[in-house]
Amino acid sequence: MSVALDPCPFCACEARIERIGDRRQSTIYRCDNCGCSLETGEEWGHGKGWNERLTRITDEMVERAAKALEKRIKQDTYAWTDEQFETWWNDDSRFVEKINVWGWFKGTQKEKCLHEARITLEAALS
Repeated sequence: MSVALDPCPFCACEARIERIGDRRQSTIYRCDNCGCSLETGEEWGHGKGWNERLTRITDEMVERAAKALEKRIKQDTYAWTDEQFETWWNDDSRFVEKINVWGWFKGTQKEKCLHEARITLEAALS
């Protein structure tokens, strides 16, 4: 019997079981969005290995971390005020709407900041 799978720890998209394991083969979990996968020797309780994480990273944690980092960069580099930063973070169409492609990642600059913050938090807290 399988348990409900948590979202991907790297991109927060839906994960799936690619192969149910048994005595002869492993169980494979996969995120089709970013390609993250995990292969385990689970025969029962499928999903426990994928869901096992030391710290649950919430969207709020990711947003706060990404925002704090970007704010520090913008204020140190360009001497932006808090108001200028908030306008850029929330309203600048080049940051929040324009779709870009960076290698395998496609999305807005804001989505990229959030994605990188999630990966950093997962690595730091695991």
